[in-house]
Amino acid sequence: MTLQGTTTLVVGGSSGIGLATALAVQLQGGHVLLAGRDQERLRAAQFRLNAEGNEVHIFSVDVTAEPDVRDLLLLLPRFDHLVSTAGAGWSGQISSVHTHAARAAFDGKFWSKVFLAKYAASKLPTGGSITFVSGTLGERPAGGAGITSAANAAVNALVKTLALELAPLRVNAVSPGLIATEAYASMTAEARDAMYQRAAATLPVGRVGRPEDVAQVITMLMLNPFVTGSVVSVNGGATL
Repeated sequence: MTLQGTTTLVVGGSSGIGLATALAVQLQGGHVLLAGRDQERLRAAQFRLNAEGNEVHIFSVDVTAEPDVRDLLLLLPRFDHLVSTAGAGWSGQISSVHTHAARAAFDGKFWSKVFLAKYAASKLPTGGSITFVSGTLGERPAGGAGITSAANAAVNALVKTLALELAPLRVNAVSPGLIATEAYASMTAEARDAMYQRAAATLPVGRVGRPEDVAQVITMLMLNPFVTGSVVSVNGGATL
């Protein structure tokens, strides 16, 4: 079974895990719709994907705004699978939390997925799927990451409820550990490499993750008709 001839909407697909997922879908002969907030990054991803395979269409959307998500989903034709990697974390002690920034981070990680599920369900066929990306902090919290931990845990809980409410659509989550993506581009190369090396030394697999590691699991969940309501960890053994 492959994704040949299917269409996948990838939200947050302009970089990192989302872009790797779009490339994996294309590799299997699938069509890709990309949605995100940053038009420049979307266009760059579109150019790369068009060079690799089928023509890709891009759509600008603020996934934290329910009317934007509703309007996008009303605009789109029917598709077979939805993947959302949208959402960034927020770091800081609860005692010094910046409420506006923390709330925005939670909205980006959790509420965006509520809105997407709400309006995408009617666009997906029987046998279609929704796959959300959460994160290892939802399974193994860490000090200074309370908001991100809570948001990831909320996503993990959400997919279980959605799997029941939206059946026979399948709804799952992938929970990545530390993945080497553009999310750390603001760090110096030296600091970033040192962080990766420290993390790799603690992991049974001996390295940090790559976007394609997560994309491989996402496409597996899209294709497997007997998996729903699951949260699959892709963290190199970080929670052992």
